[in-house]
Amino acid sequence: MGIANMSSSCNIIFLVLLGISAGQDCGIGSKCRTLGGTTTCNTCPAGTVCIQETTVSDLYCQYTSCLPQGMFCEGHVGTCCSGLKCGAATVDATVMTCNGDGTATTAAAATTAAATTVAATTTPAIIIVTEATTAPAVATTASAPCLTEG
Repeated sequence: MGIANMSSSCNIIFLVLLGISAGQDCGIGSKCRTLGGTTTCNTCPAGTVCIQETTVSDLYCQYTSCLPQGMFCEGHVGTCCSGLKCGAATVDATVMTCNGDGTATTAAAATTAAATTVAATTTPAIIIVTEATTAPAVATTASAPCLTEG
């Protein structure tokens, strides 16, 4: 009888835990339903809906409107607006955001690309001419050596 009681207790604990997890409210980007149809949390936050990313994925609480440029986009929170892609804005970015070209670039990479383009071009597109300005030279004469105080 001791083993039966222990088995029964384990089943009750399992069912309680299952009920608690199914009774929780969802967070943005959290799984709200499995592909098999099991509800994992009750209600998605305002402005989100429980929806699939693909036809073979679980369902997640995702924003109902598209995500604008610069908005956090990783972790099943939604889809970037048209023309934007979810990715790192810079090589050292710690989070993914919606970006115009979807690639991470650095100033060095942009400079290298620009230098390569200029080197390959025989005629420059823009020529900037500036006049050199010089300040009149000021001659000083000292009757004593310079001293540093302090």
